[in-house]
Amino acid sequence: MNRLERFYQLIEYLRSRPESPQTIGDLADHFMVTNRTIHRDISVLRDQGVPIHSVPGREGGIWLSAEYSMPPVGLSIGEAIGLWLAYRMGAARTPAAPGEHLASAMNKVLSSLPANKKAKYASVLKRIVVGKPRTEELPHDVQIIEPGVYRECENAVVESRQLWIEYVDKFGNESTRTVDPHGIMVQAPLWYLLVHDHKRNAPRVFRLDRIKRAKVDPLTTFVARDPREVVTEIPNYSLEMNPN
Repeated sequence: MNRLERFYQLIEYLRSRPESPQTIGDLADHFMVTNRTIHRDISVLRDQGVPIHSVPGREGGIWLSAEYSMPPVGLSIGEAIGLWLAYRMGAARTPAAPGEHLASAMNKVLSSLPANKKAKYASVLKRIVVGKPRTEELPHDVQIIEPGVYRECENAVVESRQLWIEYVDKFGNESTRTVDPHGIMVQAPLWYLLVHDHKRNAPRVFRLDRIKRAKVDPLTTFVARDPREVVTEIPNYSLEMNPN
């Protein structure tokens, strides 16, 4: 964890415990740093106007003013996409009035992105498909997506880089593939990678929970396309939920 990340997490940690003052030792243990580092971090934050209060002694501690509102955190493209997906799927199941509040909150969060990230966010967003909720029964073999697999797949989609995967199909057959991941489709609770498969030289749809290993090729990029053009059954079978 770099210093800036620790600053944000330290503020959030204190803000989540408004009635439980923390000692320097508590904070040092939590963030796995020295007491001296915490002293220095708090001094820097106070210099920046963060209202951190303290009372010395055995009965004292450190706490954050309840009125403090943390400024927007710099989101990565992946984090922004994750928020957008949560909003889209939540709004689909939320009554109109609360849904409008979700949209307003989402716009405020995304407006904090710098201009260069906004442009990339918009281009990646076009390649994320939110599918209509499933009407048929879920497959019996649905599994949890491995976090490391998801990170590699997301990175490959965002950065338009080739991806190597180990995949197990519905019959239990294992294979390795090199793919161009043009996009992702979410049909909760199932997630799919929409790709051009080099082994088959054809479009393919891979369930993320069936990908056992994934690795981005850091040297090989591809020209990303709208996955609806690559995987034609998406528009042909009206799988996509209408935009809100």
